[in-house]
Amino acid sequence: MTANSRCSVAEPPGLETQRREIECLLRESELQAGDSWYVVDRRWFEQWKEFVESGDQNSSSFPGQIDNTELFEDLDSYHLKERLVENEDFMLVPAAVWHKLLQWFGMVDGQPALERKVVDLPSTLKVEVYPVEIFLCLHSNMENVTSAQFSRTDSICE
Repeated sequence: MTANSRCSVAEPPGLETQRREIECLLRESELQAGDSWYVVDRRWFEQWKEFVESGDQNSSSFPGQIDNTELFEDLDSYHLKERLVENEDFMLVPAAVWHKLLQWFGMVDGQPALERKVVDLPSTLKVEVYPVEIFLCLHSNMENVTSAQFSRTDSICE
């Protein structure tokens, strides 16, 4: 399954099952270099937690589709705002959790999945929330600028 919003939304299991499955996956997840983790708006994730803890499928705390709107500078480029803080502005969830939530709730149309890689930095593993962005253009055509994002651990070949 791809990580974008075009996935079909499956009927979610019961609330207790959702809570147990996600908690179990979160407990078992460890950072490993090269693994994918996903950035999710903290408010949406907290709303989901409140929803499953309520035990009421008809609760007003139903979170709706995954919506990361508040994390973006603008909805044209979908660049993350600068200086977002983990567990304050966003949560990081492992790929298995992301795919379950995406399957159950879907995602706001047009928003990209915020997949980030775990990198092995000196003495620590870390999810690289802000990859390095490089802007490229030909000297003969300075108007046509292309940007690309790279991990700090990528080699020149990559």
